[in-house]
Amino acid sequence: MKIELKIAIAAAFILALIYTADKYFEKQKVYEYDFRKTRWGMTIDEVKATEDAEPSWEFSSGNFHVLRYDVVMADMNATCSYDFMYGKLWSAGYSFDTEHKDKNLYIADYEKIKALLSKEYGQPDKDYHVWKNDLYKDNPEAYGTAISLDHLTLFTYWNKRSTTIGLMLSGHNSKAGVSVHFTPTNVDFLSGGKQAMESASEGDNE
Repeated sequence: MKIELKIAIAAAFILALIYTADKYFEKQKVYEYDFRKTRWGMTIDEVKATEDAEPSWEFSSGNFHVLRYDVVMADMNATCSYDFMYGKLWSAGYSFDTEHKDKNLYIADYEKIKALLSKEYGQPDKDYHVWKNDLYKDNPEAYGTAISLDHLTLFTYWNKRSTTIGLMLSGHNSKAGVSVHFTPTNVDFLSGGKQAMESASEGDNE
């Protein structure tokens, strides 16, 4: 009996080690790209070259630059945004344009995108609800309404080797929307972009 117990404990310990190792290597996995077909630190022209279409909107102010594209993700229309600082890609994401009369359908959209991201990046590191107002907390059928009134916000996060992915469903004034944000875990590359822009500016002033 003692031998069987020891074997069971050893087996449970080995399974725990395997699970921990799987989670570690999943987090350390190196992906070919950080967002779509881009890598953090790419220049504006390099990012443009990865997209087949022209930007639907482009904006520049000081050290900041934004590119936006109309795309389809998970069979839903979305706006894809690339954000640059000092000429280097440092943030990106999607915001979904679908509108629903049934507010609970936004939750269905959120779960659909979460499943898609989980297939790509594995199980989320964090997945939680944040209530600002408990009015509908005991009525799950009204969660969509709660979100549209900014009573409830849904969050899911994946922390990967080079990128943090944040999925959010939020709302305000009876409207709701799903968005996904991709940000680098390390922004040291921005210092090189800043120095390059400062050197170019000094050259223009000579």
